[in-house]
Amino acid sequence: MQTRSLARTRNLLFSLTVLATCLAPARAGIEDRDNRNPTAAYWAYNVSVATMQSVISQGNRVVSMKVVATSPTLLTIAYVPNSGTYAKTWWWAVDYTPTSLGTLIANNKARLTDLEVYTVGGSVRMAALMELNTGTNSKGWWWYYGTTTTFIYSEASRLGARVVDLEQYVEGTTTKYAAVLLHNSGQDAKSWWSYLNVTSSYVTSRLAANGARIWDIDRIGTDRYNVTMVKFTGEYCWYFWNLSASAVTDTLSQYGGRLIDIHQYSTTSGTRFDIVLVNSSNALSRRVADLMLGKSDGFSGTYLRRVTTTSSATLAYINGDKRFEPASTLKTLHLVHTMRDIYVNGTISLNSPLTVTTTTSATNSCPFATTPFSMTAQNVLQGMMRASDNALTKVVTDRYGMTALNSTAAALGMSNTRVNHHIGCGSPANYTTLVDLADLHERVIRGYLGAQREPFYSIFASGFYGSYYAEGYLKNVIDQEAAKVGLTTAQRTSFVNAMRVLGKKGGYAVSLGYHRAWAAYVSLPVWVNGGMSQWEYATGAFVNNASNETKAIDAAATGAAEVLRDEIHAAMLTLKNHVFGSLTSFGSSCQGSLSPAFVHSVSGTPEIGQTLTYTAKATRRNNTVGMFYIGVSKTGWGRTPLPFHLDFMGAPGCYLRVSPDFGLSLPCVAGVCGVSARIPVDSKLIGQSLHTQFFIADTGANAANLIGTNGVTTTLGGQQ
Repeated sequence: MQTRSLARTRNLLFSLTVLATCLAPARAGIEDRDNRNPTAAYWAYNVSVATMQSVISQGNRVVSMKVVATSPTLLTIAYVPNSGTYAKTWWWAVDYTPTSLGTLIANNKARLTDLEVYTVGGSVRMAALMELNTGTNSKGWWWYYGTTTTFIYSEASRLGARVVDLEQYVEGTTTKYAAVLLHNSGQDAKSWWSYLNVTSSYVTSRLAANGARIWDIDRIGTDRYNVTMVKFTGEYCWYFWNLSASAVTDTLSQYGGRLIDIHQYSTTSGTRFDIVLVNSSNALSRRVADLMLGKSDGFSGTYLRRVTTTSSATLAYINGDKRFEPASTLKTLHLVHTMRDIYVNGTISLNSPLTVTTTTSATNSCPFATTPFSMTAQNVLQGMMRASDNALTKVVTDRYGMTALNSTAAALGMSNTRVNHHIGCGSPANYTTLVDLADLHERVIRGYLGAQREPFYSIFASGFYGSYYAEGYLKNVIDQEAAKVGLTTAQRTSFVNAMRVLGKKGGYAVSLGYHRAWAAYVSLPVWVNGGMSQWEYATGAFVNNASNETKAIDAAATGAAEVLRDEIHAAMLTLKNHVFGSLTSFGSSCQGSLSPAFVHSVSGTPEIGQTLTYTAKATRRNNTVGMFYIGVSKTGWGRTPLPFHLDFMGAPGCYLRVSPDFGLSLPCVAGVCGVSARIPVDSKLIGQSLHTQFFIADTGANAANLIGTNGVTTTLGGQQ
């Protein structure tokens, strides 16, 4: 979810009366204020009608609209993409008379969803949002204007309706009201309350007493409101008073919400807003955001992106595009720039000597001059990433310059990243975003460093299962999910050994508060038919401007670990449901005419969907022929118990070790007999065993001129 504020429109030259029609597939729509599905959400204030038209032309739908000025017309709007469960056939109107608006509603067979009433030169004007009200979208509704609240509430009672929009305005010297009512039935049925001319503190008290959430609110004076609320039924919802424009955007981003109502007004401190919002984030984002908000008063964010070589998908997003001070986390950019110079440009190598001219009194402090000495590039980079040594980071910054580092950031698509100071020195601030850091890792995965991404990741510190990554919180997540899935100790160990978390943390204490961040490349082992694979991710979490350092560390670490929980669980399930195949040799070969004897072995992964190669091999052997047998048993062939001694054939010491249910003649070249077979992808084969053995023609070995090998049991595994 992204929340953006459009540039404020100044010096407007005209005021328009506008009707716009925006078509989308009709559907039985849930009310926008009830829609809990995640979506992108945006807002803008002080925008012209022309600017709003431009917003709509890009495929968006306005869900809340307020007229904040009339000469020229300026609007404050909230909008979402007109797609998915938010897709509507809808219209909007600005600067209509009540009569002309009524005609418009009737002509379009529409229903009002948002109504604004104001006066221009003493005349009543209206602005409105409406949507198609026919077929499966049809709902009972009514609207009124130029009346009293007594009449409106009486009509609501008579009609079995509830008030969904109440507008107070002055016509001449008389206070009047307009309202939109919705039939209180079916999916729209709710317990509801309405209060007139109350304070914000009273609104808060009634929300608590009623167990309610705000549906519609209008500011009618300084800390005076008309409010309609409905019974709370588990929705994530919030309201805030007296926010600046930047605080509105920050709040929407921080909470992962979308606006359902907004009011703009002027104060001695500048333009302010009262807002009502509902959740607009997926379940994972919501869960992690709530955990982080509960641990620190700092501004926080988390992000998770699944990456393949051809595509990517965002799985969690809270403040992913919010710029923050990353401290040492930004050293990932310094590393990728240097590794690009090494592996693509070839200017230096990891063994090249670099001159170190500074040192620090503490790992994370600002470097100061020292007697120059030399270190290899590899040691410099490892010290920068593993020990977070700022003096060694300065070696990189001094060598390439901040301009070059910022150029690399731009080449990686990191449009919100800037290196402005030597890390540790604090000013002017560096900044990046979680999305930008994910873009860096995605580009590396996609080949930004050529085929040399592994040397890049080998520079990072490892040991995530202990305290290194996310202060040990990730270990807790792994252990908890392993227990939930029911992994054995061996399975959990196998999972941890195959898992990779290669990241960088950072932290500053500055005048505005404490900054803490994590960002990482993660790969999780998954077992599929055909063997083990990897799911790859770019992830991170941050807290900025927190008042308490311990709580900032706790929140950032919690976010960095918790955002991976669901994917770790899913990956572990593949291990839990995976049956490992096995290859087991039994018996021995009998002696041939030359030493050593042929030995039967199998190469490949014994799982469905895999190709196995069965061989019998011996050194110092000439070309000959062999027979390859596959049997369903190694203990009996019909009534004949196995192994069966072949003395009667003149092959003393040799045995038939498998039931010869299938046989294949094949050449043996220079002492090697072999055959390959692909195991079908059939889950019924999982857990089944087959037994194999070779017999090779060997003149002079015995009277039968025949020798037999050991046997091999192949037990098939795979994903159930």
